[in-house]
Amino acid sequence: MSWYVTRRAVQPLGDALRMQRAFVADASHELRTPLTVLDARLQILQRTLVDGDPSSEVVAELRRDAKSLINIVNDLLESAEIEGLAPTKHQTADVVGAVDDAVQRMSLIGAEKQIR
Repeated sequence: MSWYVTRRAVQPLGDALRMQRAFVADASHELRTPLTVLDARLQILQRTLVDGDPSSEVVAELRRDAKSLINIVNDLLESAEIEGLAPTKHQTADVVGAVDDAVQRMSLIGAEKQIR
């Protein structure tokens, strides 16, 4: 009897998790195409710039940002498609590198607001 009651109590959580995964998968699919088009357009722009063009670095940064967004969407889609929640191996991460990268990407906005 307790098994039945417990299973019935947990069922709404499973339903909510399935709905969340479906939403993330749908949103990821919808974002993937426009981000890929954006990256392709930036790539075309990058190829048409002449050597020494002052906007080359900005276009390169925009392209890196677009690729980062594509990777995030791919990660979301992959996480939504995971059937089971099997234990994963622990992995090391370069936290200092990630923070340095974030600081570099946000430096333009920080400079505008006089934040270092």
